[in-house]
Amino acid sequence: MKELRVSRNTEIAKYQRKQRAVRTQKDKEMGKNYQLQYHFGISLSQYTELLEQQKYRCAICEKPHGEDTHAGNRRKGLGVDHCHVTKAIRGLLCGNCNRALGYLQDSPQLLRKAADYLERAAVYKGRAKVEADTLLEELVSN
Repeated sequence: MKELRVSRNTEIAKYQRKQRAVRTQKDKEMGKNYQLQYHFGISLSQYTELLEQQKYRCAICEKPHGEDTHAGNRRKGLGVDHCHVTKAIRGLLCGNCNRALGYLQDSPQLLRKAADYLERAAVYKGRAKVEADTLLEELVSN
C-alpha cells in the first residue's frame, strides 16, 4: 500500500519525508501524547508512570522497554494493554506478549490450556517445565 501511495503521490511522499526528518523531540512527544489520549485515554506522563511502576519492563516476560524492533531496525517501546470490553488499562506489554493475549482472545482459560499443552509437550521436547509453571503463576496472580 505504501509503495502504491508513494508512486501515486510522489510530491506528498517527498513532503512527508522532509517533515519527518525535521521533527524535534518535542514534536515526537506531542504526537505520542495525542495517540495515547486518542486510543487509550491516558497522557504521556501517565504512560511514563506505568513504565516506572513496571521498571521499564514488559509486565509478562520482563523484556526491557525499547528492545522490540519494528520494520527490521526501528526500536519500539512497550504497548498499552487494555481490556477491549471495559477499556481499562491493564499494563504495558512487549509486542509478542500483547499479541499472544490477543490471539488467546484475552481468555485466562485458553491461556491455562496453552500452558498445560506446553507442559505436556515439554516431556517430549525436553523444554523447561519450570518456565511454564512460573509464567502461569505470575499471570494468574495478576
